[in-house]
Amino acid sequence: MGQLWELVQAYVDRHGTSERQLAKRLGYSSSGVFANWREPRQLPSAQALARFAGLSGTPYQRVLDAVLTDAGYLPEPLVTEETIQLRRTPSGGRTRGQQHAQQSRTAGEESQDPPGS
Repeated sequence: MGQLWELVQAYVDRHGTSERQLAKRLGYSSSGVFANWREPRQLPSAQALARFAGLSGTPYQRVLDAVLTDAGYLPEPLVTEETIQLRRTPSGGRTRGQQHAQQSRTAGEESQDPPGS
């Protein structure tokens, strides 16, 4: 599945909604519209992408980049710590597990400081 579908699935999971409900919120009568969003053979309209971006709180450029990557117009992005983090949390902030790991590392570094430093 493509990047656009990952964004849609994240929205559905986060809001506990169905594809059909999301389709209605986007102004479609049927969730069949998403067949083309899963594996785009034809680009969705700019209006549909903008409605989804607004509804999901995802920056429009990110939604557009996902569609263009899925369609082969943009290269697959490099997987970095930052992109993994963005996929895990809608805000781009650290997850509780990441925060805990960072605090543990910081505490470990502080305990290793020589006395008097």
